[in-house]
Amino acid sequence: MSKKNKGITKILVLGLDNSGKTSIILNSFKKDLNLLSYLSLKPTTGIDITDMEDETRKMAIWDFGGQEKYRKEHLEKLPTHIANTNKVIFVLDIQDQKRYDKSLEYFKDIEEIIKENNIIPELNLYLHKFDPTLEKTHPEITKESVEKLSKKFREVAPQNIHFSIFKTSIFTFFKKTTFWNSEMS
Repeated sequence: MSKKNKGITKILVLGLDNSGKTSIILNSFKKDLNLLSYLSLKPTTGIDITDMEDETRKMAIWDFGGQEKYRKEHLEKLPTHIANTNKVIFVLDIQDQKRYDKSLEYFKDIEEIIKENNIIPELNLYLHKFDPTLEKTHPEITKESVEKLSKKFREVAPQNIHFSIFKTSIFTFFKKTTFWNSEMS
């Protein structure tokens, strides 16, 4: 088991290109966001490391570029990068069905490195872009197909690691709540 950074939570965020890793980092960890924060996003090249702090902890967020030209190098260097890691977040674009198998293979490669290096981070799979209109825009993505997909990932995840699967969307950040309407008066 790896020794964790004392006082710093180290989080690695990996997945294929265009899966939404950087938008998840913005949505989950950064403050003072607005729509322009998302519109100005560019693909991550290599690895982008951001140090953040909130009221309860210090974090080092490692955003791994998911383009094919970077993934092989990431896997080669992952045994070094994963040292002292508290959490690994793997992001899959639920709408990109043609690349489910490629995502699963990349996830398997990462898991093998975790096992070989006897690292025991918390592991999260984010089924991202699970947007409110998903049923309309992608009717083929059913509850059954999502369960089948998540089962494949659960079978790969090491048994000795806490593993969770989440449905995520940046739209939850921009969720509207009623402040006032005419029926309230």
